[in-house]
Order: sequence, then structure tokens, then C-alpha cells
Amino acid sequence: MAKAQNISGENMRFYSNKFFGLNGGYKISNTFGDVLLKEDVIKENYHSVYAFYIGVEGVFDINNLLGIKGGVVWGPQGLETNTIFEDITLKKKIIRNYIELPITLNLKLSKSTTFLRSNLFAGPQVGFLINADEDILEIDNQTNISQVIIEKQDVTHKFNKVDFGFTLGSSFDLNLTYRLVLSFNLRGYLGLSNINNIEKENINFINTKNLGLFIGTSLLFGN
Repeated sequence: MAKAQNISGENMRFYSNKFFGLNGGYKISNTFGDVLLKEDVIKENYHSVYAFYIGVEGVFDINNLLGIKGGVVWGPQGLETNTIFEDITLKKKIIRNYIELPITLNLKLSKSTTFLRSNLFAGPQVGFLINADEDILEIDNQTNISQVIIEKQDVTHKFNKVDFGFTLGSSFDLNLTYRLVLSFNLRGYLGLSNINNIEKENINFINTKNLGLFIGTSLLFGN
């Protein structure tokens, strides 16, 4: 009886103060920054890349107001470009695979005794480049006939091995049991470092940075 009263009282935690679990979802990525266009380029358009991501995360509650969250996430980062010349259009798709490590400080917006809790979180993120691939499709502007120029070419050497930036987001935690939480997450990422290795490769992108939006869920187990 004493144990039951302790769990149901005002000091009850929403979940265990330490827990680990799996997360995954959908990721929208692009790049932003300075771009150098060739003289014969009429126009260049940029489009986002959509892909799934998966990872693991751990959370430690400091108190009923603050917590720390860390994770390891694998997910593609990239962009698609349409470079329009007078006679042809080149459609280029670049996919860079990173192992990303976000570490955030969590601010709890509702009491720990509630069934559904909302959070805001923010902090740094570092990514380690695993590999990068490039596909190029050529389209004739007159006939609209397309042909593959390059398919799955390894362009890892064109990019820096480490990416650093800032992540910001919110989550809604659903308390399934005292030690089991289902979390719904929306998180944005803003890169702060140049992703291009321009010393080794003279490419169009001079100083560009990663940009991403994560929409996913986490299943977390308390200990």
C-alpha cells in the first residue's frame, strides 16, 4: 500500500529517470549556403531529398523540469539539383550517409504526473560521414529525352568527414506504463560547418551546410 501511494502521489515521475530505446522516422534534407555557378549556366534549382532514418537514444532526467537526451542516428543527407544550360538540363542527386550524434537539453512543459507530456529540446549535433554517392541524368531541352550519365558514383572525397551543427525540436511523450514511453518527435537541424572539401575537389558548391527535418517516433524503456 505504501508503494502504491508513493507511485500515485504528486512526486511520481512520468517515467523512470533513466531510459533507453529505439527511434526512427522520416527525414527531409537539403543544403544551403554559397554556390558558384558556371558562366554558361542559365539557372540552377535545388530540391530536398526524402528518406527514412533509424537510431537509438537514451534520456536522463535531471529533475522534474530538465533532462538530457543523447542518441546515435543513421540517416541520409542530400539534395537534388537541376542545372539548366541552353541545350540540356543536368539532374544531379547527391546522397551523403552520416552517423549523427545529437545531444540535447530537454525542457519539460507539463508536469511529470500527467499521462501526456510535452517537451522542448535543443543542443549540438555532430555527424561523421560514412560515404557519398552521386547520380547524374542528362535531359535534352528540345526533345525531353533523358539518359543516365553517372549512376552511383562514389564522391566521398568531395566532402568533409565531420559535420557540426545545432538541433532544435519538440516531443510529446505518451506514458504507456510506468517504465514504457511512446514519444512523437519533430526535430530540425541547422548545419554550422562547411560540408565541402574544396581543397581536394573544385566543385560548384563553395560553402554549403546541411539542413534537415526529422519526423519520427521513439519507443523508450526505463530501467
